[in-house]
Amino acid sequence: MDHSRPRHPVQLATLPGSPFRHFNAGLRGQVFSPEGGILAVAYYDHVVLWDVTSPARPRLVRTLDAPVTSSAGSGNDIPFSPQDLAFSPGGGILASATGTDQVTLWNVTDPVRAYRLATLDSAGDFTQGLAFSPNGNLLAVLTEHGTMLVYNLADPGRPVRTATVRGLLTSALYPNGTPQPTETPLCATCGGSSWAVAFAPGGRTLTAVVDRAEMSANSGRDTIFDWPVTGPGTLGPVRTAARDVADSQPFIAPGDRTVLGSPNSGLTWRAWALP
Repeated sequence: MDHSRPRHPVQLATLPGSPFRHFNAGLRGQVFSPEGGILAVAYYDHVVLWDVTSPARPRLVRTLDAPVTSSAGSGNDIPFSPQDLAFSPGGGILASATGTDQVTLWNVTDPVRAYRLATLDSAGDFTQGLAFSPNGNLLAVLTEHGTMLVYNLADPGRPVRTATVRGLLTSALYPNGTPQPTETPLCATCGGSSWAVAFAPGGRTLTAVVDRAEMSANSGRDTIFDWPVTGPGTLGPVRTAARDVADSQPFIAPGDRTVLGSPNSGLTWRAWALP
């Protein structure tokens, strides 16, 4: 889409779907490279790179195989997030989560010859958010059940985990300010929580936002977790705040402290500032 006139967007091209006929091969996520010339599109077990330097004539340049071999889930029960992909600020590295608990780093400096750099050690949980620090030396990985992992990418081929914080979901706040809910879920099969993750401008703060979507409508509160970050990638004591709003699939604007969220699964959208 051409958004040069935001009130009148114009469709430029339609990309074909996955070339693979996998039962679960639907679109999982997409992201533009920082300079906007490459579009990465994630499917169940592969990532497709498109050259979009001529937006009206996109060109497929590479398909990256990312086979699902981990065991955090099975069958169709894989809660993918729109934030399954992230480019490093320089655009030379792509991080992808295209399975269950797998996160892979790809060298995409030359997209035509893109290749796998490393597969991160497993968190044992579904990946729900990825974020690079502003200088690209750190990668944050956030999981569905509230584990934050930080990796130092000084040597991208040999990432080193520098921080692990577990139990975020159980410490999320609720409307009465308590750490545990007093109500029960609407149903046993209600959807899981929604997460967003990002480094603040300057890279000295790492932020996660969670919406407890599986609880009843009375629990309409997003919880914000902020950690101070050292250069090597260790995290200081967490600061927690909350906002009385329920967002389906919150998203933190890159290089900003603004959260975009939908209270009704995309029918309307709103923006609010992080404290």
